[in-house]
Amino acid sequence: MDFESRPLGVIPSPPDYRDYRLNQFTDTMKEFPKYYLAPPFKSEDDIPIYDQGSTSMCVAFTGALITEQQEYHETGKFIRMSPGWIYGNRKTGMYMGEGMVPREAWAALCEDGVPYYDDLPIMGSFAECYGHVWQKREALKKKALNQKKLSYVAVTLKDADEIRTAIMKCGFINVSIAVYKDFYKVGKDGFLANTSGSICGYHSVTGVGFFEENGKVYIIIANSWGREYGKNGLCYMPYNYKGIQEIWAITDMQRKVLEANIPAQVIPPGHFVIPYRGLFEAEQAESINWGWNEKGKVYAEAILPPAKRRKISVVEGSKDIVVETLE
Repeated sequence: MDFESRPLGVIPSPPDYRDYRLNQFTDTMKEFPKYYLAPPFKSEDDIPIYDQGSTSMCVAFTGALITEQQEYHETGKFIRMSPGWIYGNRKTGMYMGEGMVPREAWAALCEDGVPYYDDLPIMGSFAECYGHVWQKREALKKKALNQKKLSYVAVTLKDADEIRTAIMKCGFINVSIAVYKDFYKVGKDGFLANTSGSICGYHSVTGVGFFEENGKVYIIIANSWGREYGKNGLCYMPYNYKGIQEIWAITDMQRKVLEANIPAQVIPPGHFVIPYRGLFEAEQAESINWGWNEKGKVYAEAILPPAKRRKISVVEGSKDIVVETLE
């Protein structure tokens, strides 16, 4: 089959330092089994393999499959989810065209959920899916909310321990890759060779498990190009594969409780304290400073690294929190 004619549907997510990281939700594990498949699946032959056909819906198929696995694990009942909803459910400010930005897709999935496939059994272009979704969005959203998740989190690239932790703690994960020629030519043994040549585009696949062989860690990948691709629809991707651009996990885990390094203070009614260092260390501030101003008041400031760097300052006795955008 000529997989090279398939549309590639990932629009790379722009860097954003505000993204939650996996280590804000769970500690990275240090011991792993030699082979692991996210439950309740027990065999690679049991993994659902779909075919997105000539559409650019790879991100949507990944999101649907992730939700299917998580719901199956939680309820014991496998129900197919609607990739057409994920592909068409876009709002003002989101990318509006063929393909999807993974971060935007996961934000919408966590906000709105996804309905069952039987409620919206469509595939097609963005315009087609968008039209179907918005014709009956309110009714579908009520059904979709039952499958919404709490958070989407970024996973550190080329970190075998964190990637395996994500699969063991969260289930199936999203792996977005730059596609090189070798990805089209995976043999029936499933092993993906090293990258070579130029990038053909960007594509979304699903990490469903992992294994270790000859000292190397591989991610078990489910593609959405039917069972004729690779090993019955799967391939085995080195955890440090050059083509990997983004890895996301979707989870219902709560963020970890941070432990302060100083004792708590009891504040009388009518007063409040901002735990400045703890608050902004949790937000990965670039720097935290404090001292006394010319009036003898204690001040504190932190520089945060979101899309635009900001400086946030407070002064003892003041109710104002000053936010300045830095160039």
